[in-house]
Amino acid sequence: MPLPHRSDQGFVATTFAIGVLSLLLGGGAAILAVEAVVSSAGPNDQIAVQNGPSSPIDPAKILIYGSGG
Repeated sequence: MPLPHRSDQGFVATTFAIGVLSLLLGGGAAILAVEAVVSSAGPNDQIAVQNGPSSPIDPAKILIYGSGG
């Protein structure tokens, strides 16, 4: 089946419908992605609370740049 041309009846309506559907689906996917990132990396992130240090650590104890090891 060949693609419709501008001279074919219904081309504008079909093109408009595809464009609106693409915008809705893309916008919905973007909103869901942002919501997932924000909820997983928020200040009350339970995984970070369980696995991270209970108090701040001095960076000099972790970062050993230039010490050869």
